[in-house]
Amino acid sequence: MRLVLDTCVLVSALRSANGPSRQLLKLVLQGRLNPLVSVPLMAEYEAVMTRPEHLARARLSQNDVTEILDAMILYI
Repeated sequence: MRLVLDTCVLVSALRSANGPSRQLLKLVLQGRLNPLVSVPLMAEYEAVMTRPEHLARARLSQNDVTEILDAMILYI
């Protein structure tokens, strides 16, 4: 299945370990769902997901977010 993930879904996935957004992200990273993205959308994902308040809440670094986004690209 192919889908477009809104930026707020990915932010939610980072901030909540047990929510439905995290489950969607896991399915994408497992290759079970194929994300539909564009260069501007990936730039938006990165800009929003690396905001200090999101990184702090998720206990992630900018590198961690970059790795997640890079992994998502594998399933495009």
